[in-house]
Amino acid sequence: MFEYHCPNPDCQTACDIHEAGCPHEERSRSEIEKAYVDILSVLSRLTCSKKSLKENAHEWDELHDKAFERLVQLGHIAKTDEGYYTIGDHSTRESKRPYSDPLATIYRHGTVAGCHDNGLFALIAFYSHIGLSWEETKKELKDWYERTGTWERGGFTEPSPEALILKKKHIYDEGYGWKTKGQAAREVIDRHRRSRDTSQQESVHS
Repeated sequence: MFEYHCPNPDCQTACDIHEAGCPHEERSRSEIEKAYVDILSVLSRLTCSKKSLKENAHEWDELHDKAFERLVQLGHIAKTDEGYYTIGDHSTRESKRPYSDPLATIYRHGTVAGCHDNGLFALIAFYSHIGLSWEETKKELKDWYERTGTWERGGFTEPSPEALILKKKHIYDEGYGWKTKGQAAREVIDRHRRSRDTSQQESVHS
């Protein structure tokens, strides 16, 4: 599993606290993740030169250069015989996966009653932000509902995940708000998980 660590080989933190003297110590965890996602989202759609990659990325700065170098070193980006860059086959899904919270919690555990709307909003806006098509976004969301058991938990008025997703197309078109909605959903998920764990512990000791 690839995680978005600080690209400085002497640091490689996966949080906001960097090693002393790290050149990226002023950069937040979310900024680092975004640099990786900017690169991988382009290469999941295109095979191109580094110049073209920079032109097609959401933005580009020295952090992107270092993230690019690390991705090449780890084999997540490959260079073709013609000298163009492409994403490795094993990384295609990784480029669509959020690794930092609040989205990581939503992606791994799914949502519960009380945060279904915010969780879905956050994922749709995230997929739009990293450049997935609407068809790809729908597929990712359907897989997510099944993999996490979210739909089976209930709390929906729509007859199916497909019907609910189609109602949220406007979120994809707008493509923003994933962080705020994601944080709100994560807080509900964390409370639910703590309550469940407490109940299980009490049951064991009763």
